Amino acid sequence: MIDMTLYGTPTNAYEYVKSMILNEALRAGIRLHIEEVNDTDCFIRDEITSIPAFKIGEEIKFFTKTDVEDFVKEVKHWILKKENYGRLHKVIVPTDFSEVADNALRYAEQFASIKGGVLELLHVYRPTSADFHQKVVVNTDLEKVYRQRLDDLYVNVEQLTKKGVLFERIFEIGFPTQTILKYAKDADNSIIIMGSTGKNQHHSFMGSVSSSIVQKSNCPVLIVPPNVTFKPIHKIAYCSKDLSLDLKVLPRLMSLVNKMNAEMYIVHVENNESYDISLLKEIWRSTYPQTNLHFTSISGKDLNESIQTFAEQNDIDLLTMSTKIRHFWDNLFHKSATKAMTYQTKIPLLVLHSTEKETV
Repeated sequence: MIDMTLYGTPTNAYEYVKSMILNEALRAGIRLHIEEVNDTDCFIRDEITSIPAFKIGEEIKFFTKTDVEDFVKEVKHWILKKENYGRLHKVIVPTDFSEVADNALRYAEQFASIKGGVLELLHVYRPTSADFHQKVVVNTDLEKVYRQRLDDLYVNVEQLTKKGVLFERIFEIGFPTQTILKYAKDADNSIIIMGSTGKNQHHSFMGSVSSSIVQKSNCPVLIVPPNVTFKPIHKIAYCSKDLSLDLKVLPRLMSLVNKMNAEMYIVHVENNESYDISLLKEIWRSTYPQTNLHFTSISGKDLNESIQTFAEQNDIDLLTMSTKIRHFWDNLFHKSATKAMTYQTKIPLLVLHSTEKETV
């Protein structure tokens, strides 16, 4: 519960600002109690220099902007940050300021505008350091440079983006994979969107880190290949092999499918342990009767290549896979297949995870 005081006189602008703040709190699942103060003497007592104004604890936000929408946005952000954005979706976008990362950020902006929620722009600074008597010495000047680069990128994004997308910038010092995962603990409420550099650049940040995040994250991870721009998602392909795993990730996937009113292609990946595809069809169609579903089976020596070919031939806009979080990586198709797809994919790749860990 947030207790807030609203200072002002009941004008159209005052009522508009109040209703917008209440609606945003409701959307985010945040309990908000507003006490309204309309007495001029109270304005003087509490040192309110401009109205409308909002107060939480000792903090006050005054209306000093010429645009009331800018003021509403500022107060919304203020409230949401205090409650870690409530139940709003979080789109976490790691950046190393490369072209690949910038491309993923542009994709994430468009994705967030459809999905709703907050976009968290995250830079993990792993400093060049030296070990002197078990103490790490950090180059603070270089750290300041990267902090400024993040601030500059954040400002540019806010200026260029559509209204309605909330932005937050986060600067951390540490190891990229562990830090990124720290900001995506809530598997039902977060998605990580990051770039991949392609199969010939495994050692770059956006190559090795993307692959590691795909393997270890509890929340969905969306990999954006180089030079791919966002476009409306009309066709989504899901690669199915493990029926029990399918049933665990289906609700999350179908929420996205229905949100975008997309066609769904179920790609049955055949191998020695394959189950009857008729059972797969029965379950999907009975569970989601209103969804436009298509079924196909594929096989081949190189399953990733076969999946890519299918996606290109059918104009798939988003490829999805599912996997289990394991103590030792042994993914859905065969060892290192999802890792390889992270580098090989030519269209956006969404990896969904079961939250149950297994020992292999």
